[in-house]
Amino acid sequence: MPQTLLALLAVFSAGILTLSQVENQHHTVESVVRDQFELEVSGTLLHTMEFVDARSFDAATTPARLRQRYVLPETMPEAERDTISFDDLIDIQPSDFSPIASFGGAPCNVQTPSTTACNDVDDISGNDWQTVDLKTPDGASLPVEVRVNVTYVESAESDVPVSYQTFHKRVEVFARTNVLRRRDGGTRPIEVALARVLSFDPKIAAEYLRRSIRVQGEGGSECEADVDQWQATMDALQAALSQAQATRDGVSNELASAQDALSQAQSAQASADDAAASAQSALQSARTTRDAAASDLSTAQSGLSTAQNGRTAAADAKASAQQRVGQAETGIDAAQAAVVAADEALEDAQDARADADADVAEAEETRDEAYGVAVEAYGVQDRAYNDAVDAFEEATYVDNRGRRQWRSPKSQWQAYYNQKYNAYVAAFNDFDTKRDVYYDAYYDAQAAQEAAEEAAQEVADAEAAVAAAADAVSAANAELTNARAAVDDAQDALDDAEAAVAAAETDVAAAESGLADAQATYDDASAAAESAAQAAAQAASATAAAQAEVDATADEWQDADDDVTDAQRDVDDHQSVYPQCEASA
Repeated sequence: MPQTLLALLAVFSAGILTLSQVENQHHTVESVVRDQFELEVSGTLLHTMEFVDARSFDAATTPARLRQRYVLPETMPEAERDTISFDDLIDIQPSDFSPIASFGGAPCNVQTPSTTACNDVDDISGNDWQTVDLKTPDGASLPVEVRVNVTYVESAESDVPVSYQTFHKRVEVFARTNVLRRRDGGTRPIEVALARVLSFDPKIAAEYLRRSIRVQGEGGSECEADVDQWQATMDALQAALSQAQATRDGVSNELASAQDALSQAQSAQASADDAAASAQSALQSARTTRDAAASDLSTAQSGLSTAQNGRTAAADAKASAQQRVGQAETGIDAAQAAVVAADEALEDAQDARADADADVAEAEETRDEAYGVAVEAYGVQDRAYNDAVDAFEEATYVDNRGRRQWRSPKSQWQAYYNQKYNAYVAAFNDFDTKRDVYYDAYYDAQAAQEAAEEAAQEVADAEAAVAAAADAVSAANAELTNARAAVDDAQDALDDAEAAVAAAETDVAAAESGLADAQATYDDASAAAESAAQAAAQAASATAAAQAEVDATADEWQDADDDVTDAQRDVDDHQSVYPQCEASA
């Protein structure tokens, strides 16, 4: 029965260990996925900020509005155009910019900016979250929400919003995803933010104006040549974009293959870990069974020795119990003598307490009389003090410089004051003497009270001694009864010890046989566990190699995706500088 319970406990422990390993593996995978999502969200944040930075500073500084503000010819000779100081033409002031109330009036869709008005920075401002779908290498879609907030600030170094127009706008970009929650287990989604101050540059506006004027030339328009050059550049940029996209697609396939290999390695590792855990569980069960068998043998041997010792102890206990009988009879006589002595001590303590109570009454009476005399002396002293103060006020006055002076005749008034003062001093000394008398009587009464309390405590102690002596008599009688019963119990124990010796010899033989069987089972389980552990180590090494390959390929895919983003940005930027002659052509 004990071996079965220990084996069940070992199986249960192995199950708990396996579950813990599975949970740790799950947390590891979840942490990797969360890190990747956070990286994707941060990349979206930076891309959105770059998108905003590429817009015109304000609706008043877009190329179309600049053409309307500064009336210039559409074409002119290049030499004549170069004589114009476009920098001096730019006279835009903060009051020309859009007020804060109009920010976000033409909502800009960050996902598809070409379908909405995204001409200047504040077109993108707004309190609503926009969803941007990111494409993963395996073709899945990761939704990321972005929000942009634009405010005016006083300078490029300031981050405090102002309510009026300035040459500086602070752009705050927020990005979040609800796919995974935060590491702290809270309900808020993963969210990051980035802020940057954009400033109006009049030189950029001047360059817009210069490029808006087409150049006249002999033998045809030079703008047409600009168009050809622009188209050639656009073709090269688009070819680079296609090449970057093809490279990214190739790396995506490699990443998918690496992820499949990693999944297979992880599955193989999980199977190997399960097999190792099962083998370890079996080994632990065999070890537990073997230890239990050894413990049973030791217990049986110890039981035999205990039974033999018990027989000797029972004989000794019988002799000891007979000795206790004699000691208990002697104890009864001593306890009865103690009761008589305690009664006599109680009578003496009660007499002493009566004397102490009488002393307390006498001392308190003396104290109360001394207190009345001291109170009366204090009243005399208080009246003498007030008379002395009044005499000083009558004998002196305050001159025009604020100093107190004696009245005339000075000697007479001084004598008058001294008489009152001396009377006060005599009254104070008399009060001080009578107060000391009161204090002596007070302390005497207190000492008498303490003596009375001590006498009362002695009475209580004497009463307790009487009760203790009576208890001692009862305890001695009980001890005599117990000692006689102990003689009978010791004889019964001796009989039981003889039977226990025979049973212990049988248990020893059975335990020796069980230990031999358990040792053989343990040796087999140990060999199986070692083999399973080696297989699990090999599987873990293969998984680590597959993970390294996935990480390296993922970094390569990220670089390729960044190249695609840069190429797309180059195409978009080049599209925005298309020569102005196209419309008239």
